[in-house]
Amino acid sequence: MLYLVEAVTALATPMLIVSIYFYTEKIFGWSMRRNLLLAAAEGAVYIVGSLLANPVSQKFGRRRSVLALFILVGILAAIGALWPEPAVVTSLLIIYTMLTALIWPMVESLVSAGIPARELSKVLGIYNLVWAGVGAIAVAGNGFVIEHWPRGVFIIPAAAHGIGFILLLITAPTPANSQHEKIDHGDQNLLEQQRRLALWLSRISLPATYIVIFSLSAMLPSLPAIKRLPTSYATLIGSAWLVARWITFLILGATQWWHTRPGLLFFAAVFMLAGFVGTVLPATRTGAMTPILTIMIGSQIILGISIGLIYSASLYFGMVLSEGSTEHGGYHEALIGLGQTMGPLAGAGAQWIWPASPIAGIVAVSSLVGIAVIAAGIAALRARRAD
Repeated sequence: MLYLVEAVTALATPMLIVSIYFYTEKIFGWSMRRNLLLAAAEGAVYIVGSLLANPVSQKFGRRRSVLALFILVGILAAIGALWPEPAVVTSLLIIYTMLTALIWPMVESLVSAGIPARELSKVLGIYNLVWAGVGAIAVAGNGFVIEHWPRGVFIIPAAAHGIGFILLLITAPTPANSQHEKIDHGDQNLLEQQRRLALWLSRISLPATYIVIFSLSAMLPSLPAIKRLPTSYATLIGSAWLVARWITFLILGATQWWHTRPGLLFFAAVFMLAGFVGTVLPATRTGAMTPILTIMIGSQIILGISIGLIYSASLYFGMVLSEGSTEHGGYHEALIGLGQTMGPLAGAGAQWIWPASPIAGIVAVSSLVGIAVIAAGIAALRARRAD
């Protein structure tokens, strides 16, 4: 039942947060810089919401809090359908994003509570498959909705949150505390070290993944190659990385070999940078579309695999080490918000200085991701020397 609750939430939030920039570009005629500023504002409030999730859940309870939040975000989405004006929609999106940031850490904690570490990998693997799979479908299909039923961008999420409220209302409560796994004492210290290193590396890289995701989401609709495509086709092409991420979640959820190989996270950060550049740089060209789209899709596959590994590690190791706490779910989501703020803000700043150059925004965002790669490399080397 919690997976169903997650699924309907994952249908709504990508439409109003990840791919809303195709709506604002087509319906409002917004530029890349304006979309980047919206993404940065949403990221800033996402940090606030994520950090508030634990105190709110401590005061009112996780389940009760999520139920109330579903009502609020459903009302906000419905208002967007009734008054789809730029000022109204912008205000609603910012409030909606902050409230959504409260929801996700609590849902992550509800799913993780009471699960031993070995089983938690599978449970969170399914959790990731659900939100990533539904989210990929939502992003891919949002272009069709924007073209043929613009108000549906708000009506569908409003209905989804209403269904989520009903499903959670009839779901049995989950236990408050985790069960401890049984591990030989001799292996415990090594496993603990590996988990903590993996958590550090993944959480150094996690903001960079969302620097990429939201910069990519805000940039793509305004890039020359993508503007030549119908919106329904553009969102389909732009969702290739989501499919690759879903497949990565499938593999990681079914295996445990990556639990004791934290060094993989450094290489994931390197390939993520390469995948981002390979996705956006060809889209600045105006030549033959077939080679451009081929390179973009291939780069998105690399991007999706890298992002999938970093995200899975951050969530899994955070939940294992904290025994499924909402607090660590909040840290995980706050780092997402940090990346969502930094990337689009850097891109928007570059666009303000060089308004006619999409390359400037790409260089600014890539530089931030490069800093995260260097930081992850330094952390990995220091940990290796300590061993």
